[in-house]
Formats: sequence, structure tokens, C-alpha cells
Amino acid sequence: MRRFASDYGLGIALAAIFLVTMMVHTWSGWMMYASEQMQHSSQPLLWGDDGYIWTWLENTFQNWQSEFLQMVGTVVLTTFLVHRHSQQSADDMDLMNARVEQILAMLEEQQGTAEESK
Repeated sequence: MRRFASDYGLGIALAAIFLVTMMVHTWSGWMMYASEQMQHSSQPLLWGDDGYIWTWLENTFQNWQSEFLQMVGTVVLTTFLVHRHSQQSADDMDLMNARVEQILAMLEEQQGTAEESK
């Protein structure tokens, strides 16, 4: 068990954080839903046509949609598009690689001329 926790500590921690936040989200959402239902003299229900499950699903997927769209947009778009001199763009890295190649070619050329003169 100790080896498992050592090997997968990050996954375990993220799963625990996810579960705790989902429980807090569910509980706080239920409290708000039940309060609104009581204000309208209605009984709070978990299932059914106007049950809490629909409010919970809407809130959860609305949040996930915005987060995943943001993340996917950032990751995918920065893979294919360039914003010159930003950290995500590879333009500076391409320039550096070209300069390294140029230096290596010059060194190889100098080594070739040094060997010929011997």
C-alpha cells in the first residue's frame, strides 16, 4: 500500500480533492435548492421532473463545459497557432534551433579544414 501511495500520490491527491469538492458542491447546491423550494411552499425532491438532480446536473456540466472548453481551446489552439514571443509559441525555440544548427555546421566546417591542414 505504501508503494502504491508513493507511485500514485498525485493521482490519489487529485481524486481526493475532486471528491471533496464535488461533495461540497452537491451539499451546498442541495441547501440552496431546498431553501428555494421551502420559500415557494414546495417540498424539495431529489428525483422527479423538478427534482434537485436536474439543477445539480445543469450547474455541474455548465461549469465543466466552460473549464474544458477553455483548457482545450488553449492547448489545441496553441498547438497549431502562433502568437509571436509568447511562452506557448515555439517561434523563439525554432530560432534558437536554427542558430544551433548554424553553429554546428560552422564547427564541422572548421574541424574539416583543421584536419585537411594536418
